[in-house]
Amino acid sequence: MSTSAKDSRINDLFTEGIHHRNLSVAVLNQNLYFGKDPTQRLNCHYPVLFNNTIDRQPIMTLNRQMYPSRADFFIREFEDGTKKPFGYLLVDLKSRTPESSRLRTEVLHNEDDISVSSEEDSTDRTKNSPISSEDSETQEDLITCRDCGVVFAHIHGLEAYSQQGCGKKNVIALPMTGKDVVDN
Repeated sequence: MSTSAKDSRINDLFTEGIHHRNLSVAVLNQNLYFGKDPTQRLNCHYPVLFNNTIDRQPIMTLNRQMYPSRADFFIREFEDGTKKPFGYLLVDLKSRTPESSRLRTEVLHNEDDISVSSEEDSTDRTKNSPISSEDSETQEDLITCRDCGVVFAHIHGLEAYSQQGCGKKNVIALPMTGKDVVDN
């Protein structure tokens, strides 16, 4: 990480890429406050924090930054989320996120939780799942391949992907409505 932290192209991914090019960037760091340049940390929307029994200082610092008037709130949430082996706390830093949903655990699925189901089961689950109006607006804007779930920022990328084939049938749909955008 020491090399990539100093590379201006990586910082460009976190500033221009995420905000202006609709890219998702995943980074794995052992230290939340690594290096002197805070660009990556300040532009990260979803830090996932794991337990580090040797150094709790970064968690305490983040607690003071996010909740200065609620001394141990973040610490309690972190300890609750990381009490199980491989537990974590996902911090949602998007500005539209309600404060009650900002700190979450158990949102990433384990392999044991993943099951294979038919397309009909998937459609039924999508129709019946509780979704806030904000979620549905965001998710309906996403254009995906119905079969493999790859998400595209623009319909042109999706059309090209569909023409090349994704290994499944070439159907493109909006995820929440199930309406076909292109059906080859």
